[in-house]
Amino acid sequence: MSEIDKLKSAADILQQVDITDMISNMGIGIARAQEQLDNNSVKQALALADPATGFGGKSLLELGFVPAFYSFQFADISAEIELKMRLATGFEVGGELSIGFTKQGGYSKEKLDFLRKDRNKAHRKEFKSSRAFVTTSSNTEEITIESTTVKMDQSEGSIDRIEKFENEIRQDAQVERVSTEIDASKYQASNVSISADESVQNLDGYIVINLPQEPSTVDCSILKIADYATLDTVKYNGGAATFDISTAVALDYPTTFSTINGFVGSGDIIGFDSDAGTYELKTGGPQPIELYFDFDKDDAGIALENSYTDGPSTIDNTIIDLPLRVLADILSRDSSMSITITGHTDGSGGISYNKDLSERRAESLRKWFIAEGATKGQIEIENKGEDLAPDENKNLLYRKVIIELTSGADYFYVNSATPVITVASAEPIIISSPTDDVGFIHLYDSPGAVTETTYLLSFDIGNVNYSLETEVSNFAADLDVLRIAKESFSFKVVENTAYLLHNQSSIRFTTYTNTQENTTVAIGNNSSETFEDTESVYLVDDVSNTSTRIKEDSEKINNPSTVAVGISVDGRTSRQFSIDVSGNARIAARLVAMPAPSQFLEQIKDTFNQ
Repeated sequence: MSEIDKLKSAADILQQVDITDMISNMGIGIARAQEQLDNNSVKQALALADPATGFGGKSLLELGFVPAFYSFQFADISAEIELKMRLATGFEVGGELSIGFTKQGGYSKEKLDFLRKDRNKAHRKEFKSSRAFVTTSSNTEEITIESTTVKMDQSEGSIDRIEKFENEIRQDAQVERVSTEIDASKYQASNVSISADESVQNLDGYIVINLPQEPSTVDCSILKIADYATLDTVKYNGGAATFDISTAVALDYPTTFSTINGFVGSGDIIGFDSDAGTYELKTGGPQPIELYFDFDKDDAGIALENSYTDGPSTIDNTIIDLPLRVLADILSRDSSMSITITGHTDGSGGISYNKDLSERRAESLRKWFIAEGATKGQIEIENKGEDLAPDENKNLLYRKVIIELTSGADYFYVNSATPVITVASAEPIIISSPTDDVGFIHLYDSPGAVTETTYLLSFDIGNVNYSLETEVSNFAADLDVLRIAKESFSFKVVENTAYLLHNQSSIRFTTYTNTQENTTVAIGNNSSETFEDTESVYLVDDVSNTSTRIKEDSEKINNPSTVAVGISVDGRTSRQFSIDVSGNARIAARLVAMPAPSQFLEQIKDTFNQ
């Protein structure tokens, strides 16, 4: 809830206060005070009448002491409460982002908007302070975050240089989290021309080039079963051994997997059980379809290359690499297949931040599948944040995405030198659009020697054309030649997929801390508050902390930011509410001493004399 909402809620509550309740409560208090006085007077009278407390066998009452009774003769009761609301309107002009406008290329309004994007998102309020800064992929200037000095390592590839830069920032004990976003809207691939099945896409700030996997020297087939009860008889011919995949044998997923597994020989089999949400290799039994992430990381491509250790837990993601690539291939060949990717985090950090992080993880894997040939419509994503985490500790076992097959069919992938999936006639078949119930997709028609395919592609970035002729085995080398010739991008090749990042792409890093209100940043020898270096390629936002959030939560009308004489002018009109509450209660009462009733005195004398 924002500060303004809190103030409004407080005002609503105060306005509903009933003054009569306050007066009634004070009146009841006076009545209770009278009751206590009366009880005390009675106890005093009884003590005076007791001979044991007197002298010479006589009570103090007989010796002339008279008990006194006290009574409120009158009472004035008053209560007062005052509620004041104030609306202040002001106009502010800030020039804290006035650095760097004379630098080559300049800082455009787009970069300023990118710097402050999501500034008011809920997850930034879960930390004591946060600060964002924008730079470019080709930057070599040093920046100091708290006490740690880092710079972009230009010897690394497109993905790795950002990953390394993030990791170095995290080495500072004051920095708890770092999030990264790339804005390459001006540097996307356009006018794409390709010669075969390769693809060029703009994904997450990268230009992603995907070349089809080279044909295998063995036959690869996929069996799809959605309804075991109506499965037609199909023979699986493995040379001398032949068996039927039919209603008599394929009663369910486990039976079918076991049957096929007995005939694949030295080849591979990967089964996907849609009901159980698992995959299965030749040995090892069913496994959940899950990909794990390092702490605070969200890049699925990087995660697939690594194994992670966190305390007693160790996860080797390279084991899931082949099943996920097969799953991507099935998605690209069977348009009726669909999956859901659900992102999760451990319990450390804020709830809102973890929701965003889990979504970024799921979205990253979806984009990886799309780069591998799937379509966006086949993949749903969900963000569950820290829902699975049992506590607030860092824990590798909950930093993951879970994949579920949602179209209701099981799949069996076979890669073997001898078995070939056939129908009764023993002829290989290719089904590009499998039926709902059962379908066979024969991936590679002719086993034997493989001739590499030459791929031709061309695309524009701005007004510059990039043309590439390459094969999968020489992909990285050919891209490096193109990089040297153009001097405009970095890249990384993972398997048969390349990730290009333009050198002038804007990268925004946001650091989060819970140890202090002010996140300090310095560029070279200049602090972020006193920048004089107009050649700096860093653009640093002012810190976001408790005081700035109260200001930003005020209802305001933002005028567009403008650039004038090298200064970023941020003009805004703000309307701020404040509430003053004062109240008091007053009682004026007269207390009168009265003699004890004579009948009462005589009664207690008689009682003690008896």
